[in-house]
Amino acid sequence: MSKTPSAVSGGAWARAGSNPEASSAAVRMIGRAVAHLGELISRRLMLQLERRAVAELSALDDRMLKDIGLTRGSIPHAVRSGLQEAIFHPGRR
Repeated sequence: MSKTPSAVSGGAWARAGSNPEASSAAVRMIGRAVAHLGELISRRLMLQLERRAVAELSALDDRMLKDIGLTRGSIPHAVRSGLQEAIFHPGRR
C-alpha cells in the first residue's frame, strides 16, 4: 500500500487531533525539528563568518599580521576564539 496524501491525512495526524497525548507528542517532535534546523543554520553562518575572517586576515602581509600580534599559522585559531568571544561575551574587550 502506497502512502498517498489521502492515506496520510486519514492516518496518524487525523488521530492525533482527537488524542491529546499524540497531539502533544507531535508538537514536541516539530519543536525539536525546528530547534535542530536553527542549530544547523547557526553553524552554517558561523562557518561563513570564520571563512571570511580567515580570508581577510590571510590577505594581510606578514608585517601587518605581526603588528596585530598574529602569524599566518595562528589565524584560524585567532578567528575561532575571537568569534566565540564576540558571540558569547559581546561586552568584553
